[in-house]
Amino acid sequence: MNKKLIMMLTALAALSQGINAANGLWLEKRDGSRTGYLFDQNVTISYTYADIVVTGTDVSAKYPFNDVKRIYFDDDVISGIEAVTTLSSQQIHIMDNGVSLSGFDATTPVTVYDFSGRIVSQTATDANGSLQLLRNTLPPGANIIKVGKSTIKYINK
Repeated sequence: MNKKLIMMLTALAALSQGINAANGLWLEKRDGSRTGYLFDQNVTISYTYADIVVTGTDVSAKYPFNDVKRIYFDDDVISGIEAVTTLSSQQIHIMDNGVSLSGFDATTPVTVYDFSGRIVSQTATDANGSLQLLRNTLPPGANIIKVGKSTIKYINK
């Protein structure tokens, strides 16, 4: 689940829970059910560490990340976005030479696991809340990187 997408969708103008949503945003759950939010009423979509949160004039709903299969727009033309707000300065960037972390608290714990779950590295962000994990220092294959409360999968080819 791409949390950045959720952050960028905050303060969308529009909301309706009808299944016939047109020119709107859809949340499709893993069980196959869908909920649509129209762009003609006030809506805010944000997230906590465990849930996607939808609030608006007539709705307040939470969707656990694990229950959401995908989020998509039903129209190629997206309009009615009132504002985009970044909720956090924490950033994780995948680069050619590794992973760059920034915007975290100083000395935020960083743990790297291999695909079998074995800890291969433990460190922390620097005094500025930043850290670079270079590709040549990570084991080849799938790695799980946990930074504070954030977790990503990184494939080291």
